[in-house]
Amino acid sequence: MFEKVQQLINLAERAFGQITDAEKKLFEAAVTEEIAKYDTNQGERNTPSHQQEATLQADRIRWLCTDASAREFVGSFGIRIIGAKIEKSLDLQYDTLDFPLSLKGCFFDKPIILENASIRSLDLSKSCVPEIRAERVSVKGHVFLTGNFQASGKVNFSGANIGGNLNCFGGKFQVAEEIPPILFRIDREYCIKKTKTLTVQNARIEGSVFLDSAFEATGTVDLSGTSIGGLLDCQGGRFHNPQGATLKAQGVKINQAVLLCSGFQSSGEVDFLNAAIRSELNCDNGKFINQGGNALILQGADIKNNVLFRDGFYAEGRVGLVDAKVGGTFWMRGVRNSPFMKLDLRAAKINVLGDEKASWPDSGKLEIDGFTYERISPHSTVDLQERLTWLRLQSKDRFSPQPYEQLARAFKNSGLEKESEEISIAKHQDLQFRKQLGWLEKLLNCISYHTISYGYRPLKIFRYAFVLSIIWTIFYSYGYSKALMSPSLVRPFDLAPPTIGIEISEKYPKFNPYFYSLDVIIPVIDLHQQRYWLPNANRGSEFICIDGENICIPRSGCLLRYLFWLQILVGWILTSIGVSGFTLWIRRS
Repeated sequence: MFEKVQQLINLAERAFGQITDAEKKLFEAAVTEEIAKYDTNQGERNTPSHQQEATLQADRIRWLCTDASAREFVGSFGIRIIGAKIEKSLDLQYDTLDFPLSLKGCFFDKPIILENASIRSLDLSKSCVPEIRAERVSVKGHVFLTGNFQASGKVNFSGANIGGNLNCFGGKFQVAEEIPPILFRIDREYCIKKTKTLTVQNARIEGSVFLDSAFEATGTVDLSGTSIGGLLDCQGGRFHNPQGATLKAQGVKINQAVLLCSGFQSSGEVDFLNAAIRSELNCDNGKFINQGGNALILQGADIKNNVLFRDGFYAEGRVGLVDAKVGGTFWMRGVRNSPFMKLDLRAAKINVLGDEKASWPDSGKLEIDGFTYERISPHSTVDLQERLTWLRLQSKDRFSPQPYEQLARAFKNSGLEKESEEISIAKHQDLQFRKQLGWLEKLLNCISYHTISYGYRPLKIFRYAFVLSIIWTIFYSYGYSKALMSPSLVRPFDLAPPTIGIEISEKYPKFNPYFYSLDVIIPVIDLHQQRYWLPNANRGSEFICIDGENICIPRSGCLLRYLFWLQILVGWILTSIGVSGFTLWIRRS
């Protein structure tokens, strides 16, 4: 073994000239499959204050990885270094490493370049780097940027192919350059590119992505277009970028769950536009803050299982699930109320709605036009008045009947027929108060509500017909007793007879005030009363006075004729409303 070490050192001296003790330690460890330790206190982050014995030149590491003669001496455990200061840029682009590369707790003063490289595995845990350029890198195993790993510039794994996990738990990622707010207003797209701190666009990761356990990012973490075979775990992660997106995952495909929970915090925009998540999205006890903007975007996302906003979920800004699909339950329970949260569920399609009144947003902060769901969870409220209150949390600027129709359908599917009708009736009532209607439309709307409940209860019309027929029965009975009703199918007399009995034959149909009233108010039936009798406008004095001149009761035949015409008009109106009501009822049935 000593001979192999010496042979490798001799090769290095021929390549670089004089070799330092630190470099000899590296070469010896590569041959003996040991770890080249330069910092005995592995728990501390390295700084540029390392002594000369802890300093390595990056080209020595590259020489070990790429020189054909030197690679023969590297054991199966690969290159393992702890606590070294590595000067100059470690450039391995387009190179192939058949062994692991582990540079833990190291301090780099120049970028690490891994573009189009192929590596068995990569471990930079606890290291401090200014930048990593690893576009289209291929890593057969895991990538570790963990345990107080720090990057002061961009870390770019766009187009990478990683056979294991991308582990960044506990890592610190930030962009050193500050972008003035005014520049964001001038050229937003340029500024977003400048603030990307961890970029894994259009990559393929066979395992999971871990951005959890005190992970911190100042800038944008961009996973757009990436395919993740496992889960995306951001539990306890902290993302900060008030000027733009904190976590951007547009079009991402995730085979398992997405965990934005258990202390997850975002100060900026979390964007999962058109994402495909084959398991659940868990935001329990997550905090999403972006006042005046989008706090969480799930527009067009396809989530096969549940979406969880529970146990202290908090948002300041818009939470948008526009056109999203949720195959499980959309849970919204135990939400910490925020006056700045706006929930946008327009055109979203979910299987089960599971919410509670205490977790609803404030009035005017709910958008549910086009929102559809198969049923309401048994753990959610099905109280009619509370659900109507939920519908009325929508913005009053515009009115849409669809949310009412959807809720009515959900109640009907649950066997709550009466409540379903009440919701449909409330839809028309709210239309009157929330939509700009003319006075005639409002009048017709009001009449329709009180008579047939907009076609949902057409039998109500008979109540009005019965009550009005009783009222007019009193008028006709009084008129008949005062000889104000005359037969209509006999020869008129020049002189008024003293009694009705002289006027007609005994075989003539007798007058019945109640059936006469029914015959008039229901024009579609014939009770053989209206055609035989009519109020005589030529009979009766104008007033009949009782107790001298104190009380005057009208008994004029002319007045009775006016009441008769009024009843005909009312009868046709009620009949038209009743027919339309029954037609609507039959269509719905």
